[in-house]
Amino acid sequence: FMPQKVATCVFAFGEGTNYQIGTGAAKNYFSPIQIPFITNIVSICGGFEFTAALNMSGQIFTFVTNTN
Repeated sequence: FMPQKVATCVFAFGEGTNYQIGTGAAKNYFSPIQIPFITNIVSICGGFEFTAALNMSGQIFTFVTNTN
């Protein structure tokens, strides 16, 4: 689950053992943690093992399960 905070930063929590949370660490988070370097988010969506966020400049950030 990827809730937003006032469109300026993104917080995430849940299973992250395959780097899918976006923190750069392969670990689970049981309480919300701010995702570094992601700011000015205007839209966010998620699905099965992925999340995508769009910022005010039109950049898209994605977080996916990093497995083959």
